[in-house]
Amino acid sequence: YAVVFGFAGSFISLWISRWMAKRSYNIVLLTAETAMHDAKLQIVWNTVDRIAREQSITMPEVGYYESAEPNAFATGASKNSSLVAVSTGLLNQMEK
Repeated sequence: YAVVFGFAGSFISLWISRWMAKRSYNIVLLTAETAMHDAKLQIVWNTVDRIAREQSITMPEVGYYESAEPNAFATGASKNSSLVAVSTGLLNQMEK
């Protein structure tokens, strides 16, 4: 039973990780249009878009969240159903 529940819990956790990250960090999702209003967000969007095209994967959701800590992460159940998020702390320290 422990193995079944352990594996099931892991898969459920992975399946809802994108939803949990968006809710936990209050992530503001970007679009190509909204990213163009800020130069640093545009760099993030363009970089994720370029990598997704190079790897032939679906463009992940891209967003940012308020935090003084410089951080970024990616999560999702699969490479074609994922989220990339960056903190405002990282955006503030970032250079092109």
